[in-house]
Amino acid sequence: MEHSHPQGPTPQETVFSVPAMTCRHCVRAISAQVRDVEGVIALEADTTTRTIRVQGAADPDAVCSAIAATGYEASVVTRSPLEQESTGGHLS
Repeated sequence: MEHSHPQGPTPQETVFSVPAMTCRHCVRAISAQVRDVEGVIALEADTTTRTIRVQGAADPDAVCSAIAATGYEASVVTRSPLEQESTGGHLS
C-alpha cells in the first residue's frame, strides 16, 4: 500500500530503535503495521542495528504504537527534516 505525500507537516526522517527486532519475521511483522500508519511514505528496517528508518510526516508516537501492537518496544533515536532537491526529489 502506498501513501500519498501528505499536505501540511514537513516530511521527516525518523529512526526508531527496536532492540528485539532480530530476524526477517520481526521485520515483516513490524513493517506491515508501520506501513499502515498515516503519513508513512517509506521505511527501511535493519536487523544488524535493530533500527527502523521511517520517511514521511507520520507522528512518531503513532509509529511507536504500531510497533508496540506487534509486541515490540520502540523508541525514537533521531528525527530530522528530509532533504528534497527540486531535480528528481531525491531523498537523502
